[in-house]
Amino acid sequence: RSMQAKAKNRGDDYNELLLDISKRARTAGDATELEPLGNELNELLERVVHALDTDRITEEGFQSFSFLWSVTRDAVEARRVQLRA
Repeated sequence: RSMQAKAKNRGDDYNELLLDISKRARTAGDATELEPLGNELNELLERVVHALDTDRITEEGFQSFSFLWSVTRDAVEARRVQLRA
């Protein structure tokens, strides 16, 4: 039970990182600030897939993360388009 609680908390931590990336995307002043955010998203996805493979997060945590990851990726792209206009 303790391991499952740790896995859930770890999944929550990953989601917090996504929320931070989303916030930084929304407040980016120019498109050059978005490039590192895209890289962070990809690196975070790799970390979370590895965490799932090693049972460090639950399947449910991964599903929650993957939904929020997609929303965050879309937010970064939307901000990119907004800044180009």
